[in-house]
Amino acid sequence: MMMNKMLMLFWIHVTLGLFVVAQAQDSLPSDIQTHVISSSFTVDTLEPGVRIILAKVEIGDGLEDLPRWKVDAAFSICSRMSPKIDFITEKERREFRDKYLISKESGEDFMLYYDSLGADYAAFLRINKLENILGVNLRLKSKRDSVPVLWAQAWAEIRYKQSEDDKDVIDPTLLQGLQRAIASAFSDSLFWHGLDSSLRVYPHKTIVVGGLKYIDDDRLKSWKLFDEEIVSSYDAAETIYQWVRSSDKFVCYDIASRDTLYALNNMYGVENYDAPTRFELKVLHDFNVEYYITGEFERLPEGAKLKIYFCRISKNGIEIINQAEELLEEDSTENYRELLRKLTKEVLRDYK
Repeated sequence: MMMNKMLMLFWIHVTLGLFVVAQAQDSLPSDIQTHVISSSFTVDTLEPGVRIILAKVEIGDGLEDLPRWKVDAAFSICSRMSPKIDFITEKERREFRDKYLISKESGEDFMLYYDSLGADYAAFLRINKLENILGVNLRLKSKRDSVPVLWAQAWAEIRYKQSEDDKDVIDPTLLQGLQRAIASAFSDSLFWHGLDSSLRVYPHKTIVVGGLKYIDDDRLKSWKLFDEEIVSSYDAAETIYQWVRSSDKFVCYDIASRDTLYALNNMYGVENYDAPTRFELKVLHDFNVEYYITGEFERLPEGAKLKIYFCRISKNGIEIINQAEELLEEDSTENYRELLRKLTKEVLRDYK
């Protein structure tokens, strides 16, 4: 999917206003067109918030091309979007080095900046990528031992590709993941609530769409939905995923990311027409996935009964939070999709 207009605008804003010095080394994705704009998220002048300096960034596999300046840019945008935080930018560091004739190499000790630039917290960041999911681990540490360390883990879906080479556009996903991590670290679910809807995020819940257990009955007239269960169940999982991903309360793993996670744990051949196994749920729990959607699709004389379960994952398995069921009267893929969306909406009604 190409970047939408709002996302194009704020990353252009980064290019034009925040990190001019970095542009000589790196460039933004070429599908972003240049426009002169005013910021849609500039806040009124308020007292400075918590001062944060970026101490260390670790980049995981698959993100080797992610430049450090884009991480600085994401932090700076967060600072501009909320008066609650005040990020010490690379520009401030550079001006400090120039003023006191400090070489960049000798000045890389962030504690020098921490003290001199009045930081309240040093940020330690690790960014990981799992197929189409970006993970952001944030640790905020104060120099004062009496101040507790703030820690958060957040996830965001990579939704955009560059048109010319199909490479991931990480920038908006990185910003979203960092926003979530900051809100979680400060235990403030409404940290970004006052922003435009395109930039408003909340501490999220991670969720995986699992298999629906298909229960056929050979004594009844054949249904294509059951005869072609591999295709039908994959389409069902994709239909549920597409609905859940529209929520601003969940980060939903797409099927490719889910299956990559399984493969990393030597789980292969997980079928979308089977109920989850104990080992599958353990893998998800160990990876801090919080919620799971599964269900049953059972052939009956009057049609086929569809049940959808919304579950919480724990070390002991899954606990059903909410469930819904309804009869599908026709062997119709489109009707099946519509019923899947309806029941998914119903089981998640308190979370949308």
